[in-house]
Amino acid sequence: MVSCPVAAADDHSVLVVDPPSFLSGITKNVQLTCRPPVGEDVARVLTLQVIRERSLDGASDPVATFLTSAATPLVEKFGVLLNASVSASYDAAQARDALLRVDLPDPAEIAAGRYTCSVETQDSHGLLHRYLSHRTTLTSLFLNGSVPLFYQAILLELRKDLDTLTSDLNKVNVQQTALEQLNNESESKLSAITADQLQLTGLKNDINAGVNGVDNQVTVIRSSIERLRDITPVEPVNFYAFFSSQYAAVGNNANIVFNSLEQHTDTSYSTSTGVFTVPVNGTYFFRTGVTGDTATHSASIVINDKPVASLVSYDDYGGVNQATACVVVKLTVADTVRVVKKTGSTSSVFGYYPNAGHNHVSYFVGTLQWSTSHAA
Repeated sequence: MVSCPVAAADDHSVLVVDPPSFLSGITKNVQLTCRPPVGEDVARVLTLQVIRERSLDGASDPVATFLTSAATPLVEKFGVLLNASVSASYDAAQARDALLRVDLPDPAEIAAGRYTCSVETQDSHGLLHRYLSHRTTLTSLFLNGSVPLFYQAILLELRKDLDTLTSDLNKVNVQQTALEQLNNESESKLSAITADQLQLTGLKNDINAGVNGVDNQVTVIRSSIERLRDITPVEPVNFYAFFSSQYAAVGNNANIVFNSLEQHTDTSYSTSTGVFTVPVNGTYFFRTGVTGDTATHSASIVINDKPVASLVSYDDYGGVNQATACVVVKLTVADTVRVVKKTGSTSSVFGYYPNAGHNHVSYFVGTLQWSTSHAA
């Protein structure tokens, strides 16, 4: 009876997922490559298999299987669902170089998940071994929220434009090849026919002009394609901070510290100081609403100690009232943005009305509209 031990934790097969994340409708292909373990006694490879682990019940779905005794690898049921295509190579003399490659063209959200590579081998003593790779996660950028739906729609349009420009470039390349061939033929005729030299020279000039025109078109199209390729999803930057206390006194020219976050993507906004520090160059939108308890209260959105937008509220009866201010501004990394109270004396800022059920009546929001990190 031949034993078939499962490899120890440090004896792993190799699974490479490239790229490790995708955006449905944008990413054209994801490739998973399964190989035997490195540094182990591998005299013969029996099977290679790529497996996807279910997120709900932890069960496994084979994607593709390669029996080295068979001529071609097999696409399993789940692989068919992913529209996977597979290829494999195996040389008994170079068993360690065996591989199973799975391509997922235009991956959909169902492709996201954890994948494992399973390899069964025979060592030089005839013992059977089974190795499992570390679980490798293929991430959907849309499902995990890295790319908002708005940016995904923009990227889909950019991909369509890129595909159109690529198609146009291929057509122009065909025209260029035909014109270059015609140019070569004309040069051959010029060397053989002296009587028609003037006429052929004119023809050559026309063809050269056509070639130059096509070259110019190629240059313009290639430049457009490169610019489109430079456009990549920008990590979102936004925050929504609010005043969590029912009310609190704030002095004149003091920061209004919105001390709770309803929504945020990073740590750029400080709930202890009320200051937002710009993490990415770009155009930003900011809005603030402040509810006070005096007849007149005012505040300003301040960028690097310079007020850029202000709010003023006046109530003849001296009751609680609210005012808002907003601004769209281009900023650079390390710029600071805050809301400063401008009323001439200390007064209270309200966060909510418990009896009326009104929450977040004083707030500060900001969002990155578009990054300027990429060169135009």
